Amino acid sequence: MPRRSLNPVSLVLPSLLSMCYLKKLGLSDCNLQTIPNDIGNLSSITNLNLSENHFSCLPESLVQLSKLSEINLRNCTRLRSLPKLPSVTFFITADGCMSLEEFPDRLKSHLFAHIHLFFFNCFKLASRSDMFFNVLGMLLTVHEEICKQSIFGRFAAYDVVIPGSEIPQWFSHQSVGNIVNAQVPSDSSNKCFGIAVCAVFSCRNVHLSNMALFLRCHILINKHENSEFHVGICPRSVQIKSRHLWMSYIPSQLFSEDGRAVLSQTDEDGFIQIEVRFQWDFNGLEVKKWGFRLVYEEDIREIKMKRRRDKYEGAGASGEGSSNDVPLSKRIQR
Repeated sequence: MPRRSLNPVSLVLPSLLSMCYLKKLGLSDCNLQTIPNDIGNLSSITNLNLSENHFSCLPESLVQLSKLSEINLRNCTRLRSLPKLPSVTFFITADGCMSLEEFPDRLKSHLFAHIHLFFFNCFKLASRSDMFFNVLGMLLTVHEEICKQSIFGRFAAYDVVIPGSEIPQWFSHQSVGNIVNAQVPSDSSNKCFGIAVCAVFSCRNVHLSNMALFLRCHILINKHENSEFHVGICPRSVQIKSRHLWMSYIPSQLFSEDGRAVLSQTDEDGFIQIEVRFQWDFNGLEVKKWGFRLVYEEDIREIKMKRRRDKYEGAGASGEGSSNDVPLSKRIQR
């Protein structure tokens, strides 16, 4: 006997809508073809699992879930776009959403939490000409929110994982392998807000695991161990089919007080010595290339100007929003 109803959502939700204190809802692998608009009435939901279903869109009412911090859409292969999500949503898992074409917008870091976006095997999304512009736009949003509040921790403030095999040229210091040393010119008139990092990684002989896998990022500034940050990678439900990019923004507020002080120190030639190294907690994952860029006040201004311009012209319409020198998925290896 099949265990699924032909229309299970019609049976499940009426009994849930009166549960105003429900915090977690798991509807994974329920053969759902649609998600009704009434789901927006579940005002206490913090964690929503809709993975392994067959809907192509989500209701706009999701934005009403004012406490929704995490949403899991893994392997919803027909999903084409994401609606506007609540400003408190900081963890989006959309691995295996191969029809997804729209990048989430207007997400904000909320207190003590950061934004993590996982798009393993989302090839259509990665192929968008304006993909990297959207990534930079999210970096700007995160930066603006961090400026409003004190956020500390060992997790980077913003992470996105998406298919790709080339480091965007915007990352000014690049290398093959998992470690590099770079001399960065100091500019006392241009305030440093943080560091953006990017790694190309591949997987071999990945075995299924119930434990999250972590990519650790160690930053040494002027030979001082500054900070260690990490992002959780959990591919147990998705077979990773190609090389992927991990991009992250680590604002200076997340550095230790000593680390921020060291960041302003230079050697006798006026350079800051920076070493960034990546390390996996798991032997089946390998960093192929990496890059980083110190993010200065001028970079933030340029992103703001580009976002404002493309708001009227359409991102990528003139080639500026698409950032022609940043072929995120030019050579995606399937």
